[in-house]
Amino acid sequence: MKNVRVLRCLALLGAAALLAACSTPYGAPEFASRPAGETRFPGIAQLVRAAPNHTLDVLLVHGMCTHRKDWAEDTINELNQVLSGTTHPNIEPLQVEGSNAVLYRADISVPGGSVRTTALVWSPILAPLKNQLCYDQTNKSEACQEAGLDKPPYPYQRASLNKALKDVLLDDCFADAIIYQGRSRDAISGQIQKAILTAVSAPGRNAAPADVLKAAATESSPLVLVTESLGSKVAFDAIYKLVTSPNAGVSAAGRQTLDRTAQIFMAANQMPLLALGDQSLDGVASLRKDAAAYQPDPLAALLALKKDRVSIAAVSVPKVVAFSDPNDLLSFILAPAKQTANYAVVDVVVSNDTTYFGALERPDIAHQGYLKNRSVTKLIACGNLDDGACQKP
Repeated sequence: MKNVRVLRCLALLGAAALLAACSTPYGAPEFASRPAGETRFPGIAQLVRAAPNHTLDVLLVHGMCTHRKDWAEDTINELNQVLSGTTHPNIEPLQVEGSNAVLYRADISVPGGSVRTTALVWSPILAPLKNQLCYDQTNKSEACQEAGLDKPPYPYQRASLNKALKDVLLDDCFADAIIYQGRSRDAISGQIQKAILTAVSAPGRNAAPADVLKAAATESSPLVLVTESLGSKVAFDAIYKLVTSPNAGVSAAGRQTLDRTAQIFMAANQMPLLALGDQSLDGVASLRKDAAAYQPDPLAALLALKKDRVSIAAVSVPKVVAFSDPNDLLSFILAPAKQTANYAVVDVVVSNDTTYFGALERPDIAHQGYLKNRSVTKLIACGNLDDGACQKP
């Protein structure tokens, strides 16, 4: 009997040790901001109720790594669920004319209004270059298999963890950043610009390019941008190019898109890292302000332009909310960053997965798990105002 009690005690001690070894440090999000103490922000629920005609547009832009139709559908359905959508959304694909990007669109009926949601899948733009690395993958990705590049197998033995990191984080994810920062950047941005204009012109779902441009220049419903990872740099580079375009029609559409933007949510923010590629060794950015330039932080450049327009048009400068998991190797908090000096930012620190023995969180989930993290999606949906708009984490 004594031995049984000892065994039970040992089992309990072992279970307690295991629980202590597996933790989620930021299961409850923590907030910081610049300026300090200003951590309140609205979410989609508040913005749609305050919008004229109670109609709000939301544009979702994924980050690095191959994304597909299922990402768009899962993200839209998650938002619908958190926002207590009254019906299951009908998600329609739209191939962007003049681009390999695909838009997935759905109207979400929510208490207090309608949320016109568009998910921009831009992975197909980069696929022809990224597929050149398929030979290096030990376990060929679905994208490589679909491209007919599932053979020959990688010929050398890799440790299981190294194999997973090389196949996914290097060959499928980090490759996107290398491609975008290289000589194809203008071509990629051009396709993204077309996709964004099509996405933000609500009546332009099946319209000709000229009609899309006109619709984007006149649409007035507030716009919420939700971007991930490299997608933040890609999207804001594209909007900056639109705003500063020498073409009057394109510039008008870009300015209207910027003026409509009421709130910005960024996950897995990489702007401080990617900004290094648009600076000289002394840390000085290009002084060019025309469409040929790429700003180190295009969001900072855009918000500076918007501040200049506040006195001209009835617009306000949106607050930027940045979600970051400290174990995400490819994410950076913004409040202490050099580039955020000219705009307000709220850092939201979260855990996307379990930390094991204080030593490791799965790198892929840490980086790609933000919009699958209910704490994140609830804050995007409900904000951080304690006004009872919807249930928060």
